[in-house]
Amino acid sequence: MPQRVAIADKKHCIVFFDEFQELASPRHPYGDPDQITKQMRAIFQGSSEVSYLFAGSIEHVMRDLFAPEHRAFSGFGSFQQLRAITPADWTAGLRERFAADGVSIFDAALEHLVELGELHPRVTMLIAQKTHYLSIVFDTREITTDLVTQGYQLAYQGDVALLDQMIERIRDAHKFGLRLARRIARGQTLTSGMHAGQADRAIKKLLEAGMIEQIARGRYRIFNPLLRHHLSEQEWG
Repeated sequence: MPQRVAIADKKHCIVFFDEFQELASPRHPYGDPDQITKQMRAIFQGSSEVSYLFAGSIEHVMRDLFAPEHRAFSGFGSFQQLRAITPADWTAGLRERFAADGVSIFDAALEHLVELGELHPRVTMLIAQKTHYLSIVFDTREITTDLVTQGYQLAYQGDVALLDQMIERIRDAHKFGLRLARRIARGQTLTSGMHAGQADRAIKKLLEAGMIEQIARGRYRIFNPLLRHHLSEQEWG
């Protein structure tokens, strides 16, 4: 359809897919991801008057859809890193979004929401969404710090299934991957009780899987705050 529209209007068409990683969700909401992406690429390659943009908030899933050679979208375009969203951007944007529904948020509550999200795009929006949902449930037009805290808890509880899947990816990355991820989440010494070479290999695998990021020499963090919470609070065999 975009190709037909572009030809009819004699204009180049751009199609934008947001949160594209949902296509590969374990729920398979659109069917088998491999089959769908193969069909999409076949159609897209024949659309000479259309360009396609794909955005996603879970980087390792997006890379898994586009980078490996066996994927249908392998080599289909290039990656572009977006600039970080600043606390000021979040503050202004979230206040505007709440106001659009006639909801006001106290300055302290808004600051608390941004702090809890730690500038992680998906997590910050998820907390905001759950907080807004609670404002509807409680029939209030004012969002307080307590309501934001409850929104965070609701966001975490709703994401547990996804977080458990991330735990499995961490476990599969390296035999010491889960142990090191827990230590990173809890701020503990990384190499205690294991050979330095094993720890280095596990860290490398976690970095490749997109589960951690390096913040300084020998220092790493779990950049998804909900995953960090999950790793800190839960225990697995």
